Amino acid sequence: MAIQNRRGYEADFDPAKMLPGEWAVSLDTKYVRMCFAPGECLRMATYEAFEQDMEQIQNILSEAKNIEEAIDRINTEVSENANLVVEYTEQAKQYRDEAKQYRDEAQMIAGGDFIGPESTVNFIQADIRENISALDSVKIIFGKIAKWFEDLKMVAFSGSYDDLSNKPTILDTYEEIMANTTTNKVAGSVGVKEGFEKLEDYEYNSYTLESNDNIDSGTIHVEKKNGWCHVFGNVKPKALLENSVMIFSDLPKPRWGFNFGVPVSATTTTYNRPLYVSVSTDGGLYIRFGSANSHYFDLSYCYIEE
Repeated sequence: MAIQNRRGYEADFDPAKMLPGEWAVSLDTKYVRMCFAPGECLRMATYEAFEQDMEQIQNILSEAKNIEEAIDRINTEVSENANLVVEYTEQAKQYRDEAKQYRDEAQMIAGGDFIGPESTVNFIQADIRENISALDSVKIIFGKIAKWFEDLKMVAFSGSYDDLSNKPTILDTYEEIMANTTTNKVAGSVGVKEGFEKLEDYEYNSYTLESNDNIDSGTIHVEKKNGWCHVFGNVKPKALLENSVMIFSDLPKPRWGFNFGVPVSATTTTYNRPLYVSVSTDGGLYIRFGSANSHYFDLSYCYIEE
């Protein structure tokens, strides 16, 4: 029977598929094998490999000069390695002792219990809530944390309004809101809506006074509701006003047909009397006795619906 040769890549080589007397050549690794029985394949040495091995041997002998020198070198290396083993052993002992020292320190800090991946801490919950301290042991820290968790209420975890305690009473209607005389109650959305609906006839306007011969500046606010007029604001005359000066002409007319006025808490430098603010029968807003300062006023009156 003729000798068969097989070739291919090293990763595909399967000794069990070889037949006795067959050669197998790996094209990528350049290995050559001879099969003597299925699964029993021996790798053959090439002439080039033999030459390479001989060259390495000659280099070794050349460096060592002779076998005795080579043996001495080996003995020296063994001795040096033995010394390194002794040195490393001493260092390992030192590291072990330092690790034990660190462990003892950690155990002391932990209050007697060493804290490791599987360790447990036998702590007692603190009596009062207080912050942890840098000098607290692990036992004390866990005890303080446990107290905080104990005092937290359900709402801290649920975030639900229903879990709050001491909740205020919600007044659902406008009538309940107006009749309430106690604290710890809040107006509900329905009651507030009803209240705003009752304010449909409410009217508010704001005016800025323009500078003229008598007035430097000023602002007037007018609120009207259910037949009542509320006028308030500020005015700053340019000089002392000895006579009445109209500063605004578009107010609701007073119901009773006469001037309605109030004094303002400010005195002048010439007259020992306060600034006087009044509303005329034709709806004009007048001031008198005002000095060259900013004066604030506030008055309310019943007006005629037109």
